[in-house]
Amino acid sequence: MRIMFSILGEGRGHMTQAMAVKEMIVKAGHEVPCVALGLAPNRTAPPYFVSAMAAPIVAVPTIDFSYKNNRSVNLPGTVAGVVRKIPSYRSGVRALHSLVS
Repeated sequence: MRIMFSILGEGRGHMTQAMAVKEMIVKAGHEVPCVALGLAPNRTAPPYFVSAMAAPIVAVPTIDFSYKNNRSVNLPGTVAGVVRKIPSYRSGVRALHSLVS
């Protein structure tokens, strides 16, 4: 069976869990041909994740939190950023659709 991962979220916990599940899938004899990774515009996939997944990674635009003094989430700034980036989110949905079609 071919299984595509889609991982969204800013936290690295999502990625480490996906790495563990991918290992279980491969041990069970299945294939992971592609990984869709939700990334904020200012982030890249960490090298440890790219190496562990060993499959093409397609970056999909996702919510980028705005912070106050690099510490706490700035809710009005985050909402404003989300509204500004709606076109890129739509393109991300189209990219996901083309991967699974």
